[in-house]
Amino acid sequence: MEYSLSLKNQLLSLKPLFSFTIMLLIALCFVFICYGLSTAMIIIGAVYFFIDYFYTIVLHYQYYKVNKDSLFVVDNDNKLFKYRGRDSELMTIEFEEVKCIVVYMMPNVFNGSAFRVFPFEDYNYAVIYSDKEDLIITSLLVQDSYNLFSGLGLRTTKECRLFLTI
Repeated sequence: MEYSLSLKNQLLSLKPLFSFTIMLLIALCFVFICYGLSTAMIIIGAVYFFIDYFYTIVLHYQYYKVNKDSLFVVDNDNKLFKYRGRDSELMTIEFEEVKCIVVYMMPNVFNGSAFRVFPFEDYNYAVIYSDKEDLIITSLLVQDSYNLFSGLGLRTTKECRLFLTI
């Protein structure tokens, strides 16, 4: 299977941000209509809005920068990964050379919960530790990396992190 950074993957990653924004604006309008303009509500809404947008945009930019112009190929028949970064040559890693794969994710995703509080909770990244070189695969490149790698029979572990900056 071939994976590349596409506009579709980026928009799918930003979809929760847009949904949360619409829900927040509807909630603020409802509170404004029912209770009037309250300074506390404006501050709470602004802080939540800032946390959502700032962290999501920073995370998205970091993930974009890591996998920009990258091509990741999983060749299950020949049991190898092929990866070409924006400035690098084609790197080939055989499955036998992989020591382990660690997928870093938010606590609620780690526990299998479908409940989301913030729009950045679906972001995750995997690090393929190999004899040659370590490789970072973000959720902008491969949406469900844990299931992909564990389905290949490779030693894949999940790690919980509160902040997923690279």
